[in-house]
Amino acid sequence: MKPIINLFKSLSQFLLKGVNLSRIFLDKVSESKSDAHKIELVAKNQYSLEQKYKTETQNGYWEFQELDEAIALSDKILNRWSLRPNLFEVILRQLFEVNSLLKKLKKQKIRLVGAAEKVAQAQNLEAASWNNPEQDEALFNAKDLYHNCYILVENPKFLQAVNRCKQQLDIHGQFNSFVKQAKDLISNWKFQEGLQNLRSAEELFVTLSLQEEIAFCLGQIELQEEFETIQTEVYNLAQMKEFQEAFNKLESILIKFPYPDGKELQGKIYQIIEGKKRFQDALIAEKQGDLDQAMDQYKKALKILPQLTECKIRLAIIEIKSHKWEEALSYVEGLTVERATYIRGFAYAQQEKWEQAEQEWSSLSDADTKSLCITLIKRQKLFKIQEIECFVNAGQFEQAKLASKSFLDIFGLDDLVKRNLDKHIQPMLSQMFEKSLWESENWQEITKKAEETWLEYPDIRSLHNWTVASYYLAQIDPNKLLDLITPWSAALANIDQDPSLQNLFWMGNNTVDLKEVFSDLKQTLDQLIDQVKDKNIEQYFQLRDHFRLEFTAIESMGNPPISGVKLNYLFLTPGCYKHFITSLLNDPSSSIEELYDGLPQESLYTAWGLAVAACLEGDVERAIKIKPQGNPRTDAEKYGYQFVCYHQGCYFLGKNLWRESVFPLQQAKPLITLSSQNSDRIDQLCEKQRKEIEDLSEHLEFSEFWYDLLQTNSSKLYFSEYKAKEVVKKIADKTMTENKGLQELRKISSICPDNPVVDDYINRISFSLELEKVLEQMQEANFREALNMTKKSPHQEKIKITLLEICLELFNKISKEVKHQEILNPWTEVPPSKLVLMCNLVLFMYDLDSTRVDYQTYRDYQAMRSRLTGSHYY
Repeated sequence: MKPIINLFKSLSQFLLKGVNLSRIFLDKVSESKSDAHKIELVAKNQYSLEQKYKTETQNGYWEFQELDEAIALSDKILNRWSLRPNLFEVILRQLFEVNSLLKKLKKQKIRLVGAAEKVAQAQNLEAASWNNPEQDEALFNAKDLYHNCYILVENPKFLQAVNRCKQQLDIHGQFNSFVKQAKDLISNWKFQEGLQNLRSAEELFVTLSLQEEIAFCLGQIELQEEFETIQTEVYNLAQMKEFQEAFNKLESILIKFPYPDGKELQGKIYQIIEGKKRFQDALIAEKQGDLDQAMDQYKKALKILPQLTECKIRLAIIEIKSHKWEEALSYVEGLTVERATYIRGFAYAQQEKWEQAEQEWSSLSDADTKSLCITLIKRQKLFKIQEIECFVNAGQFEQAKLASKSFLDIFGLDDLVKRNLDKHIQPMLSQMFEKSLWESENWQEITKKAEETWLEYPDIRSLHNWTVASYYLAQIDPNKLLDLITPWSAALANIDQDPSLQNLFWMGNNTVDLKEVFSDLKQTLDQLIDQVKDKNIEQYFQLRDHFRLEFTAIESMGNPPISGVKLNYLFLTPGCYKHFITSLLNDPSSSIEELYDGLPQESLYTAWGLAVAACLEGDVERAIKIKPQGNPRTDAEKYGYQFVCYHQGCYFLGKNLWRESVFPLQQAKPLITLSSQNSDRIDQLCEKQRKEIEDLSEHLEFSEFWYDLLQTNSSKLYFSEYKAKEVVKKIADKTMTENKGLQELRKISSICPDNPVVDDYINRISFSLELEKVLEQMQEANFREALNMTKKSPHQEKIKITLLEICLELFNKISKEVKHQEILNPWTEVPPSKLVLMCNLVLFMYDLDSTRVDYQTYRDYQAMRSRLTGSHYY
């Protein structure tokens, strides 16, 4: 009995001891968890273990003492727990999750230690870069370390440190910006502005290098002020012609302050000194009679000082001494000084260019010199006029004519001499020549001389004579018939001005019927051309081309002519115009523009005239053959080119050769767009061509060409229709999706919004896509969503009908399968999924349109539904 009692006592003591140990363990766990919670708060600066744990360092940075406290607290908790616990403690640790707590504390300590190390590095870097704007990299690294610390421990003091570093970096940036701007300004010799920037930088930081820059800048400013003072003195010396002294004074300051403007000024002064030296050497050589040496030195001086007027004048004088008038004029050209004006007048006078000499000398300001020069000119004029009078009195009209022309060339227009030449000398010469020439009946020579006379004096009389001579020459030489067409047609164009048809004494009071004469003379020329037809067909076509051109132009002038190319009140036909212009090409002073006077058909007067006239007459095939091959340059040529291209394109379209018409019609597009008549004609021809095309690809090519050319309603309708057909074909060939095809069709619809073919394709494809979306919902058993999509669709009725047909067909198929299965094996239960699907199909059809669900289908539905339990359908 006693051993039992002792055992009981021992057991009780053990149990009491265990209870005490458990209580101690639990207190230890509770205390550790409480301290562990404090660690995170301390690290985040949200809990203080002491009343004052913040101290400020001598640099003004906040110390992160809370990290050390948090680390110390972690060590304190970890030290509470033995590294080798007994079995009882192991069980209790496992029971109260102490191991996970200790593991978490160890990781937390590692994080805190890492943050403390980074903080130390960051503080050292920040201290190194404080008030040192050249240490931006260290400050950047400190900012990054503070940021990393915040990632490890979310202490708001880390963010404050990051912001502090950013603010310091901004200040560094301002400082460096000021310094950089200052250096740029200083390098451009703007020292005052540079000093302002350096002072601004000094307000932020004071560094040794900055102080050196400021000292340098202040020294340069002093030198610059000294330079400006000397520069003013140099300008004053230069104005007093003391160039050598100015040069020396400027050189002394440039050694200390090599200012670019000063160097440039020094170079200019040196040029003046050198140029003056050359000029003085040239004057000495000229006085000594060494003109070659003088010329050489003058030219060198002028090269150095191009603005030296006196040098140019001396060069001109030397050239005059050598009788080189043009060279002398080249030196004084553009000079306004009195001596230069006199030299120009003298040089012109020596070349007998008295008109230019008078213009120069009349502007002289010295009255005596001016009077002397004008008197000299008047003497020369009088001498030349007396010479002409002598020739006229002696009957030497050819010499009088040459002398008169020489006078007009030398002295310019003179009314007396010009009138005497035109009214007396030239008519007398013409009468004398014509009398002898026409009496010779040498039509080759007569025609040549008549043509030359007309070119020299283009009037109705010379034109009449040229026409008559050309007619007689063509009578004896048919090869000259082309040369007849030009004066003949020009004479007919001006028939109302021909004096030979006016005041005919045998007509009495009757007047000549000019229209009848015009018709008869035109017919005469026409008959002469017809005589060549059987002899030389190519020559005949050539003659016909020119005949057609001339009389097309005459018709465009009006009857009588009111507008066209005019010369001395004569209207010129294209052939006559070309003939006259060709003769003027040797005279660059002639103004071709003076011949124009409201030409309505400018292109007839260009190289394209023959082809244009053929098109106007409807002979497009001939126009294509004779059109020029070169590119048009003038506006008139461009119009002619486009006009022929337009008719050429219409010609090919009319023959169903649309590909040949593409290029010419594209070239004529500017002309086509200006006329609705032209556009309508091409539209009609394209409509005709369209009916001849069968291949889809050709339809596409042709429709695109038509649309690009005109963009009329018919071309838009045609182009959009076949572009739509192309898209539909791609969808059918599976090379394009329906979605992409619908996008393309909608773009095409913008070309021609009211195209029924395109609209139909859009409706079909959009219906197909919406039906496909509804069927996808049904396949996923989303009948309600399918029903909602159907009701919202613009194709609602059509989709309803299609869905009803599909659902009814599917329902009947499943119903037959079910009935067939029940007949074969009546003991086998029908799968509920089939029954549910059948019920859903009937309900779906009923919701779509209850009037379309027949009685038998509804009875089958009732039978299927009675076999289901619960709500298995939508």
